[in-house]
Amino acid sequence: MLTEPGSITDADVEELRHHGWSDRVVADVVGLVALNQLTGAFNLVAGLEPAASPTGA
Repeated sequence: MLTEPGSITDADVEELRHHGWSDRVVADVVGLVALNQLTGAFNLVAGLEPAASPTGA
């Protein structure tokens, strides 16, 4: 979905429906992927990195 978003076809969505995914769930997944991608891009541009964990792991 990330490398070729135009390659997702109606048949792909229909297959997800066949596996029990509702249109709402499909839309939620697409939205979540888009949000994560944009957040990652923003963090790269802003030079932000995750904070170190308190345990050092």
